[in-house]
Formats: sequence, structure tokens, C-alpha cells
Amino acid sequence: MKNTLIFTTYACFITAFFNLGAIGSLNLVLDSHKKRSKSENWATGYFLVLSACILLFSTLLKTSQPFEGILLINCQFILLVSYLNALTNFRVMVIVIVLDAMMFSFNIGIYSWWFIVPSITQIVLMAVSQRFFQPVNAYPAVTASIQTAMGCIFWLVTGTVIRLPNTLFIAMLVSYIFSTFISYGYLAILRTRHIRGMQDARNARVDPLTQAHNWLAFREDMERDFKNAETLSLITFDIDHFKQINDNYGHLTGNEALIHLVKCVQQTLKEVAGAATLYRTGGEEFTIILPGIDGQKAQKIAQRCHDDVSNLRIEDANNESLLLTISMGSTSRQKQDVTSSQFFQRADPIPLQFKAQRARSSYR
Repeated sequence: MKNTLIFTTYACFITAFFNLGAIGSLNLVLDSHKKRSKSENWATGYFLVLSACILLFSTLLKTSQPFEGILLINCQFILLVSYLNALTNFRVMVIVIVLDAMMFSFNIGIYSWWFIVPSITQIVLMAVSQRFFQPVNAYPAVTASIQTAMGCIFWLVTGTVIRLPNTLFIAMLVSYIFSTFISYGYLAILRTRHIRGMQDARNARVDPLTQAHNWLAFREDMERDFKNAETLSLITFDIDHFKQINDNYGHLTGNEALIHLVKCVQQTLKEVAGAATLYRTGGEEFTIILPGIDGQKAQKIAQRCHDDVSNLRIEDANNESLLLTISMGSTSRQKQDVTSSQFFQRADPIPLQFKAQRARSSYR
């Protein structure tokens, strides 16, 4: 009994701290790329190499130091379960589970059909988790139950096949459950911080009132598309008589007008130009970047946006309808546009030119 308690305490200590470090490094790899699919590919490669090294050391120690050898197997399996919870692509999950099972059998030198049982269990449980219980940190009880079930089945099968002594079996199972809970909590903290970081990054690029992209986002995206897009067009527009709207109807109604305008234009762009992005580049001034779209197509898109905005009906606090009109124009990149700033400076005054010619919204 005393040996069992010592082995279990030691196993809990080692597996917990080992997996916290491994999960932290995996999380850094997952967050190293903007595209989640690409980061998961890199992290999967890192995980497989790390797992192979752990299992190799386990094989080398199984004769001289059997407890440490079994403990490394436990560390690797806890790392597997924790990593599966960090993945979002189910196909990658299946690949990781299959490859991990193959490496495990190869390193311990035992090939048994019984090892298929834990792998199938993991695939089924992860499929259920992916389908019904996402994100995992929102369902702690379910996730804990799934992880516990994985560990119990794995160690029941492994302990039976390799004839593990009861003392080591109890130590490995208890340390697995303990370390899995610790790892899950740590992973949940990392995921929460990651989500907050993404939200903060998004808020830095988004206008809080209208949810259109802001000036900072426009400058960054404009510079990127100017360098990378073979064809590039801009649509610039602003709301006619917006100061009068604020003066006559109040600033709350003016804000509602901006919000409804952005929703309308974004919906139109979603239907006719999926690659286009709307930016609020001034108080009532807006710009649309259209990468890969020529001038003729940009004109058609602008006309559609113009027509949809003309059909908007906005009610003020007294339930009176307010009609919005906009001055709008489009242009495409020309040879004389050496920089993105020159291109925008040429496009920016187009709505003002229309305002000088017409009293209400017009289009060229």
C-alpha cells in the first residue's frame, strides 16, 4: 500500500508538470500561424516527433527502469488526449490517433489486436465531442468524462496485454486522471486567452459602432492588396447631408443610419463580391476594396450597392421614415498609381465631385 501511494504521487507529479510544458509548447505552435489548418499541420508534426521520442526513451528504459518506462508511456498518452482536445479538424484527429497507436505498438514491440480497442474508442468519443460538445471548455463535465473513459480503456487494455503489476496499474491510472484534469484546465486557460487575444486584435481593426473595418485595417489591407493583387479597384462613397440628419433627427438616429447602411452594403457585397471588404474611413465616409476586380465590374457592384441603399428605410424615435442617399464612385488601379496612397488619393475625392454636381446621390 505504501509503495502504491509513493508510486502514484510521484507519477502524478511527473506527468502533470511534463504535460503542462508539452501542451504550452504545442499551443505556441498552434498560434504561430494565422490559418488554423496550417498551424494544426505544423503542430501535428511536432506532436508526432515528440511522441516518438518519448516512446523511444520508454523502450530504452523498460528493462533497467520499468517504472520510468511505463511513466513515459503515460505521459505520452496524456499528451495525446490533451492534443486531441486542441484540434478542430476531425480528419487530423483520426490520423493522429492511428499514427500514435502504430508508434506505440512498434516501440513496445507488442502487436496485439487489443490495441485497436483504445484507438476505436478514442475516435468514437472524439467524434461525439466534435459533433455535440464544442468548444470543449464549455462542457467541462462531458470533456472530463470522455478523457477519463479514454484513459481507463487504454490502461485496462495495456495493463492486460503487457501484464502490468497492480501497483503500477493503479499508479498509472490515478496519475492519468489527475494529470488529465490539470492539463484540461491549463488548456482551457490557454484557449480563453487565445480567444480574447483574437477578439482584441479584431476590435483594433473594427469600427465599434458599425462593425465595418476601420481606418487602420484599411491602410494595412490596402497596402497588402496593392502589392499582391493583379487587378484592384476601389469604391468610395459617403452619406449625403449627414450633418443635417444629425441636426434634424438627432445623433442616435444618425448612428442608426450608419449601422443600417453598413449592414446593407455588407449584405450586398456578400451576394455580388465575396472578396470585397467595406471600411469606414471617415465619419460618414466609406471605402470598399475589391481585389481581383476590374473597373467595369466594380462599376456594376457600385451600382448595386447604390440601388440597395436607396431602398433603405430608417425610422427615427418618432417612427418617421428617413431615406438615405449616397454619393458614390469607383475606379481601378492605373499605371500612374505608384503607391497605394496615390491610388487612394485619386479615388477619395470622387464622391465630393458628385456632390458638387448633384444635390442627391449620383453615380458615375
